[in-house]
Amino acid sequence: MTSSALRLFFRNFLVGLWGATLLALSSSAHAQSDKAAAEALFREGMRLSKAGSFADACPKFEESQRLEPSLGAQYYLADCYEKVGRTASAWANFSEVADKERLANDAAKEKAARLRASALEPKLAHLSVSVADRSIPGLVVRRGDTAIGSGQWGVAVPIDPGSYVLQASAPGHKDWSKNVEVTAGANVAEQVPALEALPVAPVAAPVLAPAPAAPVPPPAPAPVSHAQRTAGIVVASTGVAALGVGGVLAILAKSALSDSKRAGECTPDNACSKSGLSDRKRAVSLADGATVVTIVGAAALATGAVLWLTAPASHSESPQAASTRFGIGLGSVVVRGEF
Repeated sequence: MTSSALRLFFRNFLVGLWGATLLALSSSAHAQSDKAAAEALFREGMRLSKAGSFADACPKFEESQRLEPSLGAQYYLADCYEKVGRTASAWANFSEVADKERLANDAAKEKAARLRASALEPKLAHLSVSVADRSIPGLVVRRGDTAIGSGQWGVAVPIDPGSYVLQASAPGHKDWSKNVEVTAGANVAEQVPALEALPVAPVAAPVLAPAPAAPVPPPAPAPVSHAQRTAGIVVASTGVAALGVGGVLAILAKSALSDSKRAGECTPDNACSKSGLSDRKRAVSLADGATVVTIVGAAALATGAVLWLTAPASHSESPQAASTRFGIGLGSVVVRGEF
């Protein structure tokens, strides 16, 4: 450790030692002050006692005993209590002085205090406080400002004569109180009745948030248009009709061809007369027309089928039947469908 560190250590040590010394001196001075005050109060109490002013002397002995407890001050305090009629307090202090003198091996002072306590026992007043309903949660019983614990309930305990206010309280119950007069040598028994329960305050109904508005249903979808299915039926019907026309044209072409072969209008090597050649031309024209119309009809039928099959289904309408009638030339075709 360096010299500077040593100097710092000793300086701090001396400062701490000086502080502790000042604190001890202060405490000692305070104790000496309390002791001096206690002695002065004790002497004042003795002076008042000799003058017969026991009511004024008792507070002096009490304060002296608080500042500097001593058996002498406690003994004269007990004597003062007896003079003012506080027999229970006097008896308790004489008994305590006797016990302390016994521990101090001072038999003479012990005997004197014990005799004073014994002489007071026949004069003691007793108060017994019982409780009708011990099961009330949080029940507190008091005698004035002094709480009477449950261990004392129903037990006759010594008490100074005088007027007392017994009180009982518990959460959720009405308070109870009674004035009790205790005379010297009396044995008084009091009972705290079952406390009356306070009416239970109605619990406020919780404030409920307003119910959410009913959800607005989405607008009903517009009815599914049947235009596509209708178009499919129309186109398919047209195709069927065209197929029918193509069939008719094919029949006519075959008939014209047959006409060209009748009555020797055309030879097997296709040498035809003027009339037979005309029938042959008509048959070819009709055959070409039948082919074209058949192809167109087949395409229309296929297109109508595709339109009808790919149309969106409708669930909002009950099934209903639809039929379309077409008439072309030599006849009519009826197409019926469900949608």
